[in-house]
Amino acid sequence: MECLVTFSPDKATLNDIQSFEAKHRITLPEDYQKFMTLHNGAKIFEILSDGENIGGGLHLFSLEEIEEELKYEDLFEGINGIPIGYLLEECHLMIDKDKINQGDPYLAP
Repeated sequence: MECLVTFSPDKATLNDIQSFEAKHRITLPEDYQKFMTLHNGAKIFEILSDGENIGGGLHLFSLEEIEEELKYEDLFEGINGIPIGYLLEECHLMIDKDKINQGDPYLAP
């Protein structure tokens, strides 16, 4: 088995990020903004078996993918956050809006 790491060749512009922030009433953390302007998404440690991608790993969403995820409101009921990725195709990685407002580390447990 092999692992594959791919970064999106598409970069988010500052305008893209600001539009997203305004729409969702959030200021994204600086380090996350920087990542989005460099890559706007990534797939890290996807598993290849006999040359075929069988998934797994960490998927960090592009701004467009975040918008798609947010359409499934029932998945995030009771969570004041923004989904930015998932681990092993099941566990969502979230930016916690409350923690951002308090200046705490922003990833939800």
